[in-house]
Amino acid sequence: MEKKGRKRGRILAGVLTAVLAVTLAAAPVSAKEEKETLRGTGNEPGSIRIILKDLGAETSSCEGVEFGLWKVGTVNEYGTPVFDERYGLKGYPQDSQSLDEAAKKISDALSSAGKGPDRKETTDQGGCLLFDQVERGVYLLRAGEDNPYGEISPFLVQLPYWEEIEGQMEGPVYEVEAEPKASPHPVESETTDPGKTAAKTGDETSAAGYLLVLTAAVLALITIAVLKRKELKKEKEEGERGNGR
Repeated sequence: MEKKGRKRGRILAGVLTAVLAVTLAAAPVSAKEEKETLRGTGNEPGSIRIILKDLGAETSSCEGVEFGLWKVGTVNEYGTPVFDERYGLKGYPQDSQSLDEAAKKISDALSSAGKGPDRKETTDQGGCLLFDQVERGVYLLRAGEDNPYGEISPFLVQLPYWEEIEGQMEGPVYEVEAEPKASPHPVESETTDPGKTAAKTGDETSAAGYLLVLTAAVLALITIAVLKRKELKKEKEEGERGNGR
């Protein structure tokens, strides 16, 4: 009897285990798990967040700065970024200076072609903006020249990207945060009003001095001549009166 009871217990435990396995398999996948699954297929959209730092200038404002986004290349399944052939860049830069130069070259090419951005976003009061649902690829981001913030350099973003942490490559990373290189707008110097007298140079000052001396000398000669003439006229009149006597 005891042996039969044990056998029934084992059968019941097996049934319960099977039911539990089926229940777990049918349970809905969490958002995090679904996201990780999509990332494994390379179809996960990412995001690019731009954060503007305080430039410490009274004339600089982080709010209301519009950025444009252009897709300028692709990232293959192995994570290798490749530029579009139209930009004439054979390889993807591996250092900061080369990245800046590539961004400038692509930016100039886009301006010359008159190609507008694929998307636009504007910073909030804190100087932040977000491009969400961005598919994998290489992107150029650039702010308009007429902005309240400053002189902002165009820059490139690879999505997704891999980063080295303690000697190990970690990734793919789909959420990118970028802080563009920027400087305050140059302070415009006051222009000289055409109607105002320009500052005199040393040569002009000397010429003015010579002219003043020459003018004084001419006036002195004229004064002497006038006085001499009056004196002669007076002597003539006195002589005529003396002859009349």
